[in-house]
Amino acid sequence: DWFAEPHVVVLPTVEAARRNVRDVIRRATANVVSPRDTWYAVLTGAPTTGKTTAATWLGRKYEQQVREATGRKDDPTFAPVVYVEMPGTVTEKNMMGKFLTFLGLPDPPARVTMEERTDRVVKALRDLDTSLVIIDDIHLVRGTSSSGRDSANTLTQFSRRVAAGFVYAGVDVQDTNLFAGPVGQQTKGRAKVTRFTNYGYSTDAQRE
Repeated sequence: DWFAEPHVVVLPTVEAARRNVRDVIRRATANVVSPRDTWYAVLTGAPTTGKTTAATWLGRKYEQQVREATGRKDDPTFAPVVYVEMPGTVTEKNMMGKFLTFLGLPDPPARVTMEERTDRVVKALRDLDTSLVIIDDIHLVRGTSSSGRDSANTLTQFSRRVAAGFVYAGVDVQDTNLFAGPVGQQTKGRAKVTRFTNYGYSTDAQRE
């Protein structure tokens, strides 16, 4: 039973990420109407440095705290945290499909437009009082292709409509095209970045 528990060592990087996540949630408002209202906590670094572990742990801790504070511990109509992983090949459709799957909503017919599909996700998050959205493997949203650029723009527009803090976790996110171009630069300017690295033990500074 002990080994089955999700033990996490709260190293300085995880603590820094927790402060950033707390800050972006605080900045989230009830009326998201401009790019200035949406802030992002970015967890970035090389593979296997603990980004996903930290993101899921932070999400779980926040959900437990909010449910306890609001007295909605077992309320099925309440989802303070939403967590999705980007698919290997990201398109606008399957990106929103990931949200629909997490929320337990049926995938709409093919004739439903991208705007309508996004509207359904936004409405669900509002109805569920979601205040933290965690998107893992965000580096898979590549802006070098037309579908990648469309997905990045859709994600940016989507985040502006939801009164929640957003966490982007991925490999070397700061070096991807997600933060390139005019829209990407806006997102980068509102990002609070935590860089995850492997911990060494060969120098006094590393041991400290």
